[in-house]
Amino acid sequence: MEEPPVPAAVISIDELYDPPGLVLSLGPAHETNAHDDRVMLTNAFGADDRVWAAASPARFDPLS
Repeated sequence: MEEPPVPAAVISIDELYDPPGLVLSLGPAHETNAHDDRVMLTNAFGADDRVWAAASPARFDPLS
């Protein structure tokens, strides 16, 4: 069976392409959203933020 092609790029209009970044690195301007974003990601992927990174297209390693 042939392997599916790897995308050359991802275009996104939201931070959801990088779940850990949504909660951990948006800075003070987004602190009011951090709790709600953490709840959303925990409900979707569980409490372990390492799993969030594994689900992140922005952190995909095509060589692994």
